[in-house]
Amino acid sequence: MRRELLAVRLISAAALAQVPSKVAYQGRLLKSDGTPASGTVKFKFDIYDDATAGNLLFGEEQTLGLTDGFYATYLGDGTAPGIPAGVFTGPERYLEVTVAGEKISPRQKVGSVPYAMMANDARNLSGGTVDAQSIKVGGNTVIDSTGALAGNAAYLAGAGLALSGRTFSVDSAGCNAGQALTWNGTGWACASGVSYQAGDGLVLAGNIFGIDSTGCSAGQRLTWSGTAWACAAATSYQAGGGLSLSGGTFSLDPTGCTAGQKSFEEPHPAHSGKRIVYVSPARAPATSTTW
Repeated sequence: MRRELLAVRLISAAALAQVPSKVAYQGRLLKSDGTPASGTVKFKFDIYDDATAGNLLFGEEQTLGLTDGFYATYLGDGTAPGIPAGVFTGPERYLEVTVAGEKISPRQKVGSVPYAMMANDARNLSGGTVDAQSIKVGGNTVIDSTGALAGNAAYLAGAGLALSGRTFSVDSAGCNAGQALTWNGTGWACASGVSYQAGDGLVLAGNIFGIDSTGCSAGQRLTWSGTAWACAAATSYQAGGGLSLSGGTFSLDPTGCTAGQKSFEEPHPAHSGKRIVYVSPARAPATSTTW
C-alpha cells in the first residue's frame, strides 16, 4: 500500500530561549486512495547533507500515533541528548522520512524560521549586543564575568605604574615626600631630587646662584689664579720706552723731540729689542728714545 506524506512542517527550535537540541516536526499520512491513515506507525527520520546521496548526519526511530492521518513530534526526542550541535552548521540539510520501512521521496529540504535566521549573525557577532557571563577565544577566557580583560588579554602595570581595578596611576610605593620618579638604568624608582652645590667662585642662596664676593675689596676683579677663582686687584699698566700714558690712553712720547723730527724703529744696540729714533729731515745726529 503506497503512502503519501502531506502537509509536512519543520519548525526550527533555535527561536526558543534555551535553544534545545530538538526540531518540531508535523505532517499527515494518507493512504494511496487519499484517505487518512490511522493507528500507530513506526517512523524513521534521517538528516543528510545532500538531496539524493551525501552523508548521514543524524538518524532516529519513533513510533507515533495518527489522528485522522495527522501526527506531530520533535526530531531528537528518540535520541539523548537530542540532535548534535554540529548537524546544522552546514549550508543545507535534507530530511528523509521512512514510514513502516518504506522511504518517502524526495527528501525534504530543511529551512529556517525567521528568528532562527538570526543565528548566522549571532554566530559571527555582527552588530547587536553580546550578553554573556564570559567570553573565550580558542578555549581561553579573554573577558571574565566582571567584564574585565583576562588571561593574556589583560593589562598589567609595568615599572613605575600601579593598576587598581581598571585605573593606572604612577606607583608611589616606597616614596617619601619630595622624592621624584627616577630612571635608575634598569627601572623606575623613587629617589631624592638632584642636589646642586656652588663651586669655586660661586655662591648658592636657595635656588639662586651668584658670583662669590667673599674677601673682595672695592675695585677688585674675579681672577683665575691658575687653580681657582679669587678676587684680586685690577691689572696695572705702565708706559714703556717711547710711550706715554694719560689715564687709560697710551700714545708716542714726544719728550726730547724738536719740530720737524721724525721717528723710526731700529734694532737696539744693547739688547734684542728695538728703539724709536727721532731724526731731522737732513738726518742730523739722532736723538733717540729707547723702549
